[in-house]
Amino acid sequence: MYNIRCPVYPVYCSPIIWVFLLLFISLNTVGQSLDFSLPLEKMRVTSPYGYRVHPIKLKPIHHNGVDLAARDSPIFNIILGNVVNAAESPTLGKFLVIESGDEIQVIYGHLSRLLVQKGECLPPGHLLGVSGRTGLATGEHLHLSVKIRGQFIDPILFLKKLNEFSLNPLNEQKNE
Repeated sequence: MYNIRCPVYPVYCSPIIWVFLLLFISLNTVGQSLDFSLPLEKMRVTSPYGYRVHPIKLKPIHHNGVDLAARDSPIFNIILGNVVNAAESPTLGKFLVIESGDEIQVIYGHLSRLLVQKGECLPPGHLLGVSGRTGLATGEHLHLSVKIRGQFIDPILFLKKLNEFSLNPLNEQKNE
């Protein structure tokens, strides 16, 4: 495995973030495939990234991630990284933050059980926990967020880009 390090580029808006992401992936995958895993065995988006009327607060709010259908489902690590936070909050409930290098953070929220601890270094595909309905949630699901250099990006587009550069996703699946 490798430690993900990225060149420094200014990030001001989402198009620049995507240029950065493409540069990051291409610089780190020259001559090698990029191992990654999907967070769930089957993925179905129930609430996309972007502005929406919040189902509990009933007002327009930017959704900084995606909600994925899950019912007592195993949750898997997407890319190589360190657990930098394993805690509980009123909003995300039981959640994990996995940091890859200094640039990428993946956030998994509303889990019923956490199966890893802060400080662990985890490969892609490692079992992180079980989906749940903790925190501010109307039903059981996985909330997935991705940050690059502190800026939220659409996790589905992130997964699609990872797939483009991967010769072998670790848990092939069918989208519903």
